[in-house]
Amino acid sequence: MKRYITSILLGILSCCSVKVMAQWEDAPTMGVFTREELSMTDCAFEKNAPAVILLDRARSYPGTNNELVTDRVVRIKILNDAGLDYANIKIRYYAESDFEHISGIDGVVLTPVEGGGGMDKFTLDKKNIYRSKINAKIGEVTFAMPGVKKGSVIEYRYISTMKHYGGLDDWHFQSFLPTLRSTYHLTLINNSEFAYRVQKSEELNMILKPEPNKGTIYFEMNNVAGLKNEPYMDSRQDFIQKVSFQLAAYGSYMGRSKYMNSWDEVSRELLNHNSFGAQLNKNLDGAKAIITAAALNRTKEEQLSALFNHVRNHFQWNGFYGMYAGGNGVKSAWNSKTGSCGDINLSLVNLLAEAGFEVKPILVAERGYKKVNTSYPFLDQFNKVAAYVTLNNRTYLLDATDGATPFGMLPESLLNTTAFVVDRKKGTLVTLQRPGEGYVNIYNITASLQPDMVASGKGYVVSKGYSALNRMAARVPGEENFIRKVLVKAYTTLKVDSLSLEEKVKPDTVQLTQRFRFATPLEHSGEYFLLNPMPLSGLDKNPFTDEKRFSDINFGATQVFSFNYHLTLNDAVTIESLPRNLRLKLPGNELEFTRRVLREGNIISINFRFEIQLPYYSYQDYDMVKSFYKQMYEYLDEQIVLKKKG
Repeated sequence: MKRYITSILLGILSCCSVKVMAQWEDAPTMGVFTREELSMTDCAFEKNAPAVILLDRARSYPGTNNELVTDRVVRIKILNDAGLDYANIKIRYYAESDFEHISGIDGVVLTPVEGGGGMDKFTLDKKNIYRSKINAKIGEVTFAMPGVKKGSVIEYRYISTMKHYGGLDDWHFQSFLPTLRSTYHLTLINNSEFAYRVQKSEELNMILKPEPNKGTIYFEMNNVAGLKNEPYMDSRQDFIQKVSFQLAAYGSYMGRSKYMNSWDEVSRELLNHNSFGAQLNKNLDGAKAIITAAALNRTKEEQLSALFNHVRNHFQWNGFYGMYAGGNGVKSAWNSKTGSCGDINLSLVNLLAEAGFEVKPILVAERGYKKVNTSYPFLDQFNKVAAYVTLNNRTYLLDATDGATPFGMLPESLLNTTAFVVDRKKGTLVTLQRPGEGYVNIYNITASLQPDMVASGKGYVVSKGYSALNRMAARVPGEENFIRKVLVKAYTTLKVDSLSLEEKVKPDTVQLTQRFRFATPLEHSGEYFLLNPMPLSGLDKNPFTDEKRFSDINFGATQVFSFNYHLTLNDAVTIESLPRNLRLKLPGNELEFTRRVLREGNIISINFRFEIQLPYYSYQDYDMVKSFYKQMYEYLDEQIVLKKKG
């Protein structure tokens, strides 16, 4: 399946009077499965799938008081033992202020009788349905379908009731599992208009049936392959087959109003919103004293840094994302010293504006969330708000919920993303990129071959930029975790100890120096001994081995790996062969690998350098990138071959 995504934006309008049907005329009978469903042993278009979604069907319609009611039916066939976990069902819902309620849960399983001769039927016991709180906003209903084995067919149903249509979520036609049939039917409330956007592969067909006179629309997709996570993949949301909704217009006794049909309307709506724009002119307690203290710094950049660091040290982030302040506003969050992303970063905008900086709120979408489609002013494309400052012909994006990224350095999660600067005069879409230094690792390894054929010595590594930030994060559980995850990785024969770390944080960058001792035994076959310096290079295993790829490749920023290895041999061995000198590159030097090998007496020096100059590749370039990595890792696997004398 190709990754290529097409998007369609249309408007649908409810009629003045809608007759609500709470049941589907074509709803399948509970627990009655077809012969094909019962006898299926694999998925025709994804042979290795552990399970397959036979049906995922939902219908949303207004309740008696215009609540958003959704009935859902899911059927899954368990194809092998690896799919048994898909019988453990989790349904998450919006629990805050009792916004959403899950009811009408029912389930049934048909399982083949051992030895053949029919099916056993199991029904879900209501006593085995559990409810819990994930956090203050999200609740979860969990239950395990009974009697499930390889070959079982399971079905479960439930009803979601939300207080209003503001909770209308995306409908996903795709998941980790392949899906035979996925359908969604939406009925709108009176006097409303919703925009919808379809995201799908050009190779997949969609059945789309709008009925404007009835205020309904129907979507259906069939035979959709599962989407797995891929190395250097941005959010699954960027590639998954789905339909998204956003309120486009609403009506009342005062007339009809349009709602965010352009980016300028997004700015106006947000700046007029009580939990956004109205929070930007608050007098935070103690702000004047904080600003006065920051002004003692010599330069404006230092003053800006001081205010930014004060806010992120002042607050405890509660883990909640979003762009709006909480119900009690930023002043309450400021005084309590805890809050959501909206509370914290809108407080930062307040403080910087009072200090005289040119600052605006900016909506951002982290790479793990979704990619912004600039053609459509959908607010749900963003998951955070931050502060955007212009100073001395330079811009700074400041996120006070990020406690690790140094002032002036773009957060790693926002590399190569699109953001929206909220401004009453003219909102602006901007691309966020990291100029200059991205990921840098420079290795210097000095080793000696011992009489017992163990290569041991010292390592000196300098990591800069995002490489340093990532390695600094690995220190938190302790030294052993750092050694295991950063230095040893999958190379279990490599032993590392005597680790020391030295951190230097400066505006715009960070550096981490690592010193350690190591020992690694040589592999041997008869009288020959093999040594591969690869485990000490800092490179992971080849990430691009899959035959096909569905998503684009996003390395985030430029990357440099430099490896200098010096090995002193003992007098008991001779050199049989060494790795070759070589240079491997893509056109334009976007990816480049060079290696030089030198022998001087009993000292072998191996120097290689790997650079990624272009951080982003389309899925269409995957074969080219895959071929480059395949050749590079074949070269990296070349061994130093030694032979014992005599």
